[in-house]
Amino acid sequence: MTVLLTLPFRLPLPLRQSGEPQGMNHSRYRPLSRPFGPPSPAMGEGIRHTILMAIFVSLLAACASKAPPVATTIPVPPPVIKPIVVAPPPTPPPPSLIKPTAIDVDSVSLWSDQYLYAGWRIQTHFYLGTSRLVSPHELMFAHGSYDDCKRAFDYLRAKNHITPRSRHLVLLLHGLGSTPTVMGSMISAIRDDGNDAETVTYPTTEQGVVPNADGVERLLKNLEGYDDVAIVAHSLGGLITRATLSRPSFAHLPVPVRTVVMLGTPNQGAYLAGALRPLARALVTASANDLLPERARQFGNIPASVRLGVIAGGRGGRYGYNPLLAGDNDSIVRIDETKTANMHEWIVLPVLHTSMTTDPACIAAVRRFLKGGTLKVPATS
Repeated sequence: MTVLLTLPFRLPLPLRQSGEPQGMNHSRYRPLSRPFGPPSPAMGEGIRHTILMAIFVSLLAACASKAPPVATTIPVPPPVIKPIVVAPPPTPPPPSLIKPTAIDVDSVSLWSDQYLYAGWRIQTHFYLGTSRLVSPHELMFAHGSYDDCKRAFDYLRAKNHITPRSRHLVLLLHGLGSTPTVMGSMISAIRDDGNDAETVTYPTTEQGVVPNADGVERLLKNLEGYDDVAIVAHSLGGLITRATLSRPSFAHLPVPVRTVVMLGTPNQGAYLAGALRPLARALVTASANDLLPERARQFGNIPASVRLGVIAGGRGGRYGYNPLLAGDNDSIVRIDETKTANMHEWIVLPVLHTSMTTDPACIAAVRRFLKGGTLKVPATS
C-alpha cells in the first residue's frame, strides 16, 4: 500500500520584518509549491508495522476481556475411597461346647492339668482319659478329647478376647493328698504383686512323682502367651518340680522357668515316711513311697540357671514341733531334709508343715523372693 501525503495549500512566504531592507534576497524562504512525493520504502514499512502492531494489540485486549479468570489455587486431588472390608462370617461354635456346669474342686483331684491360660485349663481324667475345659470360675465349658477342648477354648478365646492379667506366670503345686484350694491365700498375695498365678492340679494319691512330672512337663510345653514362669511348690510338689526341670526338655520349653520356691519339701526324703511305710502304702500308694530317702534323692536337681529358694519349718532350736523326730522340724519334715543342690537361699521359719501355704510370714518370704530374689527380711539401718 502506497500512502501519498500532500499539502492542499501553499505555505505563506514570511513577511518582511520591519527594518529589513527591501530587495533582500529571500531565496532561503522558498515556498513549498509542490506536494510531498511518495514516502521512501523504509518509511512505508515502518508505517505498516505500526498499523499491524496496533491491530494485534487490539485483538489481544479483546481476547483478554472474554477469557475466563486464571485459577490461583492448587487443585485438590479427589479423595481416596477405601474398599469396604466385609468381616468373615463368625466361626460356628465347636460341638464339644456345652452349657457351663459347676465342678467339684474340694475333693482330692483325679484330674491333671494339661493346658493353662488366663485361668482357663484343660484337664484329663486319670482313669477315664477324657478331657474337660474349665473356666476360672470352676465351670466346665466343654468335654471330650484334648483336641476337642482346645478347639472350644480357641473359639471362646477369640470371641471373648481372653488375655492373662500379666505376662509373668506363677504356678503353684500343692502337696501330697491336698487340693488346689489350700493355695488360695498365697495366690491372692502373688496376684497383688502384678503376676498371673494359677494352681496346678494333679492326682497326688493315684500315681507317683515321675508320672506326675510327666503331666507338669506337658503343661509347661503347652504354655503360650507368657514371658517367664516361676514355680512355688509345697512338700511333694517340690519333688515333682525337681523331676520335671531336671529333664532335657527344660532347655527347650516355650516359656522359660526362672525361679523356684520350695516350702517344706523333703528333698533328702522324709524319715517319717519310712517309719509309717505300711500305713502310707495303704493310704496313698506310690506317692508315699517316693518320700523315702532312697527314692527322693533320685529325682534330679533344679538347674543352676534357675534361682532356687527353700523354706523349712521349725522352731529354731534343738527340738522341733514333733518330739518323735530328731532335731528341728515342722512336725513332718526335718529342716535338714529340705536342703538340696543349687540352692541360692535357705531359711527356717516358725511354721508347721501343713500351714506353710497360709502362714503370713511364709507368704511374705515367697513374695520377696519372687520380686527381689531374697527370702529374708531386709535389714533396717
